[in-house]
Amino acid sequence: MMTIKQFAMLCQCNAQTLRYYDRIDLLKPVQVDSWTGYRYYTESQAIDFVRIRNLQRADFSIDEIRRLLHESDETLQAAFDEKIAQQKAKLEEIIAIQQSYLREKIMTEKLIRTLSDILMKQLDAFDAAEELGLTQEEARRAAEEARAYLVQITEESMPSGEDVSLLVNGETVHGAEQVLEKVQGMDILNAEDTVILGGRDVSAEDMVQTNSFEPVWERAGWKQVSDFLADIPELEEKEVYQLSVEMEESRCVSSVGFAMYLVGAVLMNQKRSADITGCAVGISHDGVNRFRLMRKKHH
Repeated sequence: MMTIKQFAMLCQCNAQTLRYYDRIDLLKPVQVDSWTGYRYYTESQAIDFVRIRNLQRADFSIDEIRRLLHESDETLQAAFDEKIAQQKAKLEEIIAIQQSYLREKIMTEKLIRTLSDILMKQLDAFDAAEELGLTQEEARRAAEEARAYLVQITEESMPSGEDVSLLVNGETVHGAEQVLEKVQGMDILNAEDTVILGGRDVSAEDMVQTNSFEPVWERAGWKQVSDFLADIPELEEKEVYQLSVEMEESRCVSSVGFAMYLVGAVLMNQKRSADITGCAVGISHDGVNRFRLMRKKHH
């Protein structure tokens, strides 16, 4: 018999590996001295060690190795053949995922650019200086904030290419390629009904629910946004906000450009980045212009 040190030298491994194999009942010594605790092995066990080492290198699990350790060479070779077939199938799957990922990434990026371009045109067509009462410099800064915000929320809300879906007027289109084709062939900003971009199970319920937000600051009776813009309080980190505007019917501006510029104007005056999900614009029922800063409720 051989001591664990001698057996480790024979197998060209360290004693710690042999102790580990003993603990997991994979390769146990033939004898353990009851007084000293020394482990003893036989030379024939080196064959078992060679099997274990090669099966591990071939990515067999401990349970699989334990099952195959004392099987015949024919059974072992059959197990290797099966493992090779599994690894080939896994490799083919990884290659397919890689190719699919690249296609999805390219298509998703193209979809993001297309959506951004559509909204940018609305932003460029809006006269912020006139409608919001901003100076030309303020309007320029607000536009920069709005553009950065637009790109950010578009990227954050965009699922992977295969998962992205578009819901327009009750019709759902799946997949980045199909969504892109739909977007390019419609006036998405003048759709008669709901337009939602989201994951595979996108639905009208995905729209921001106003009852999940609570007002934290309000200003009424203003004529232009510039009348209250500087008074909006600092937005807190890790909080989610939404803007709500009600305007007298004769002055109500429903364009996406107005909403985007307003978000940009609010962000412009913040000392740190803030999380604003969007801006809802509607007609005031009492004829009074009203702005509300809404914060998402904690559940």
